[in-house]
Amino acid sequence: MKNGVPFHILFDVDKLMPHEHVAFYVTFAEIAGNEFDWQSMTFKKPKKA
Repeated sequence: MKNGVPFHILFDVDKLMPHEHVAFYVTFAEIAGNEFDWQSMTFKKPKKA
């Protein structure tokens, strides 16, 4: 299990539609600390500490 999602769900992504792939990618990237800019459809550059 990763981020609360069972592996059998996580690895059965072949059945997902393209917009669902993007949703999964953005969601898990944001859980990992990234920030997605929906206006430009890109990830924001991380702020330097």
